[in-house]
Amino acid sequence: MSLCLYQSDMDQPLRCWQEASEGQHKFIISATRNVTFQLRENNQTTLVSEAFEVIHDQKKYRRQRRNPWSFF
Repeated sequence: MSLCLYQSDMDQPLRCWQEASEGQHKFIISATRNVTFQLRENNQTTLVSEAFEVIHDQKKYRRQRRNPWSFF
């Protein structure tokens, strides 16, 4: 199959494979919101869609219960 990998907020594909039975694409992403990736055929038919969910660490907004130097 001839497939292309798309990111939800981009019109151009991240990577395409022509007449391939498997493929890989590695990259580094920095996201502040959820991103959806789609694997599409050349005629733009979506075969698979997967969401990459961004989880924020809320610890920096919470007050600590005790001092970090306390022995008790």
